[in-house]
Amino acid sequence: MTSATSKTPTVSIIVPVYNSLTMLPAALETVFNQTFQDFELILVDDGSTAGSSELLKTYESRARVLTKKNGGASSARNVGIQIARGEFVAFLDADDLWDSKKLELQVAAFREKPETGVCFTECLYFDSEKEWEANFGRHDNMEGMIFDLILREHFISTTTVMIRRDCLTDIGLFDETLTGCEDYNLFLRLAEKYPYRFLAQPLAKLRCHDGNLSNNLPQMCRDEVANLDKIAELYPERGIPKNLLKSQIYFRFGQYHFDANDFRLAKNCFRNAIRFKPTKVSAYIYLTLALLPAFIRNPLRNLVRTARGTQATNATS
Repeated sequence: MTSATSKTPTVSIIVPVYNSLTMLPAALETVFNQTFQDFELILVDDGSTAGSSELLKTYESRARVLTKKNGGASSARNVGIQIARGEFVAFLDADDLWDSKKLELQVAAFREKPETGVCFTECLYFDSEKEWEANFGRHDNMEGMIFDLILREHFISTTTVMIRRDCLTDIGLFDETLTGCEDYNLFLRLAEKYPYRFLAQPLAKLRCHDGNLSNNLPQMCRDEVANLDKIAELYPERGIPKNLLKSQIYFRFGQYHFDANDFRLAKNCFRNAIRFKPTKVSAYIYLTLALLPAFIRNPLRNLVRTARGTQATNATS
């Protein structure tokens, strides 16, 4: 591990922290246990109110610790990027974990293909009972110029990425106005200009719990739509099919709400999916199911879930 006064590190690791007393030590232990040790660790306290600042002081001999007013995870990441000295930048959320070889393998991937701007990896999700693979590898052509692939689906996790710092200097930082998908916006802007690399090994583990921002589905849906408008305006020459993609976004979030038995929000999403693509038959089917009385809807809903699961299994087998 490189100290703040020694030579320039190869990797700058940025960890935004907000009230993460119980989970932060385990996350940082996976940093300190990396087989690749030429890194600096930057901990950014994003206005914690539950004693995290006192905990961070115990790491001052092993990390650069900054404190700022609360502005969200990406605001904290941006502060860290601005003081980072490494050739590459990696991000770890305070509730997630890394495999011990993550930095080693990603730096090697950059050295093998120096034109690479971003390297991301497969990951595992876990909670208090189980863990499961994200299965990013279900996609074809995961490397190179993958803007169109990422535009179709937001599937890259920030905890898995390593980015060449010069690329961030070039295209800019996280858009802090997009609370729910600022990472998605950044990955699209990077993908428009720089090649990506994908490592199929699951080198990160993402913790699922009640405090995850991803549990705020309405906010994430609004921000994905806002992000699409921003990207389309930024790259008009690409002719991005906004209506089609908005329909897909609303349909996907409608399915999330449907599966969570929140049929009010599901109905709103399916109606918006139809508004942006009036020929989307699947949205009509789901909307009809959501409108049915519960005693009719519930058996049909289970059949739909089973059919959808079978389709997903066949698509990845």
